[in-house]
Amino acid sequence: MKNIYILSICIFLLSCSHHEEELAEINKWENTVDSVEKIFYNIDTVIVDGNLNTMQQYINTITNQFADDLTKETSMLLSDYKQVEKTVRRFNRAYEKGKTEITYTKKQLKSLKAALKSGSIKSEEKVTQYMNEEREAVNQLKDFSGDIQRWVNSSNEQFHKIHPVLKQFVDSLAEKKANSNK
Repeated sequence: MKNIYILSICIFLLSCSHHEEELAEINKWENTVDSVEKIFYNIDTVIVDGNLNTMQQYINTITNQFADDLTKETSMLLSDYKQVEKTVRRFNRAYEKGKTEITYTKKQLKSLKAALKSGSIKSEEKVTQYMNEEREAVNQLKDFSGDIQRWVNSSNEQFHKIHPVLKQFVDSLAEKKANSNK
């Protein structure tokens, strides 16, 4: 009886420490996902949305009111502006998808951690499979967060480069139109 008790304690202790390495790795991944989440929530989407609204307004104004007044240079600039606008629209979709992926990955890591602690995953092959899947998910999120930050910076830079020129074009044509109506 004493041997069974000692054997039970040994098995219990072995099962508790069996996945220490995996649990430590999951803890690191959780920290990485938290860092990615901070990057996402530090992106000023109000500015991004404001730029998008401004671009859409100017594109509509130019194409509806001043299309006949476009020079070749201004047409090319408008085309670049439209590309930036498309990029920002894509950013908004990607941003929402990224937030969803962060939430999902956090949930998956929490579930995997609980399963490893409880010993509910019996197969080492499954443990390896799940660990590989979550490692890949975390790495994709990390890469995506860098991409999205570069995306925002590039779009903002392009917006601030092109917008003043188009604004001046629209303002000067609007002024000419107003003066001709007097």
